[in-house]
Order: sequence, then structure tokens, then C-alpha cells
Amino acid sequence: MLATLALGVASCNKTLVNTEESVGNLKANAATTSVTNEWSSNPYKLNVIYFVPNDVDSIPNFRKRLSKILLDAQNMFANNMDREGFGRKSFGLDLLNDSLINIHYIAGKYGKATYPYSGGSGAVKAEVDSYFNQNPSGKKSEHNLIIIPTYNTDPANPGGPPFYGTGTSCYALDYVNLDAKNLGIGGDIGWKATVWIGGMIHELGHGLNASHNRMNKTLAPTLGTALMGSGNSTYGISTTSLTSTTAATFNNSQVFSTVVRSDWYASASAEITSLSSSFVNNKIIISGKFTTTKPVN
Repeated sequence: MLATLALGVASCNKTLVNTEESVGNLKANAATTSVTNEWSSNPYKLNVIYFVPNDVDSIPNFRKRLSKILLDAQNMFANNMDREGFGRKSFGLDLLNDSLINIHYIAGKYGKATYPYSGGSGAVKAEVDSYFNQNPSGKKSEHNLIIIPTYNTDPANPGGPPFYGTGTSCYALDYVNLDAKNLGIGGDIGWKATVWIGGMIHELGHGLNASHNRMNKTLAPTLGTALMGSGNSTYGISTTSLTSTTAATFNNSQVFSTVVRSDWYASASAEITSLSSSFVNNKIIISGKFTTTKPVN
């Protein structure tokens, strides 16, 4: 059974969501709350989904914890985009207020065995697509962050669900200590917070079109580790940044856009017509010409 727009749901057998407020109260509060988030006017926003197999429990307070994590990442991305010359652009989020994201709760049709790490993302995505077909106004872009509660109940050993990016969707997990307050505190709880929160933001980068890359060696002393490199092991512990390549990619991502377009991710072709390289003053210089069927920026 698919849940309606996600702010809380319960079954007749057990409570699926730990929540401090009812769905009605949250919606009512949102309707009367002024949102001042810098990117609230982005026409496209990341769809954040909490997907729960029918034999797995949701993790208490997931809305508040995930909202804090993603709002922090939103600001971190903006700081990096600004440094790279794109202005304070970041991905849009569908907000109920300045501290709470609208998260779509979907109760999975099947148990966790249908949605394993290896090969399970397709079954999850099919149910997410079905949900948005039934709730088209809830879909704010082509980009999805799909978060699934850990299949292992031991908080020291979370794992089980898909955790990677595929196209414009990405998958991450939730567990009891997935909390921004645990970043940088040290010990096993702090380390795992970096691995799983940093991992979530790394996979989000993939879901927003970025590929793996590493920080330029000469920039590493100030910019630290590239998020899309091994930043999932440094996030919240030491400086973790977007590279110029990642920032340029995000600048062309739908959810970073400030304008509405009808041709997002339409096919295009490009051809390199000339290419040359040289090594001058200890620098590798590559130049060339190309043609393309779409503008490049």
C-alpha cells in the first residue's frame, strides 16, 4: 500500500512513524509559516522519499534528523558553488518551514528481501514512480533521494538496503545514530555518522549528476578532500569540498536552476573538431574546438 503525501502514516498493526505532530498539524503549520530559505524559490526541488519495506520499522524522528542533514548540505553546496564563481546556487528542497523538509513516506509493498543492496533499487524505484503517478503534484523534479531504514537493527552495524546513485535517483540508509550532532564527536558513533551521512551526501551528488573525481593536489591544503572522491570518509571531520568540475556539473542540474525549462536532459550530441596539448612552465595545457547541438556553460 502506498502512503499519501508523507508526513506520517500508521498501519493497523504497528506504528510505522515516530512523530511528535499529526499530519494535519504539520500541514497547518506549514500553511501559516513564512519560509526564508535562500533556495525556496527554486522552481525545481529535490524529491526526498522515506521508503519502508513492510517488514522493517522506520527510525524515530527521521524527519527532523534528515531535514537537518540536508539543510546543512544545501548550505555547504552553496558555499562551494559561490567559491567556484557560480554564486550561492544550491539544490532546492520542498520545505514545510525553514527547519523541516516535506518527506514523502512510502510503505513498501514487500519485505526487505525484495529490495536488497545488490539489484534492489529497481523495485524501490518502481514503487516510487507509482507513488508519484498517483500524487503528481508531489513530484518537484526529476531528482530523487530515496532513504531506506537499515535492515540490521544493531546501531553499530547499519546496512542492507541499496546505497548508491543510479541516474537522477540515489539511495541511502537511515539508522538511529544518523544525526548531524554525531558528526565529529569521535569514537564509533562519530565515525559511522561520517561514513553514513557523508555517504548519503556523496550519493546525493551522484543523483544530482556528478561523477567521481579528486581534489586538485595544489588545492587540497585549503579545500581538503573532494566530496565526490573520498569525501564520504571526511565529511564532518575535516574540510570536504566540491571540486570545480562538480560545481560546474551542479550548475547544469535541474534542481539548482532558477528558471523553468521544458528540455531538461533532452538528448544532445557533441563533436571535437580539433585537440592539442602542450607542457609549458610546469603546466599541462589542453586546447581545442568542438561543436554541440546544445549551449554549453
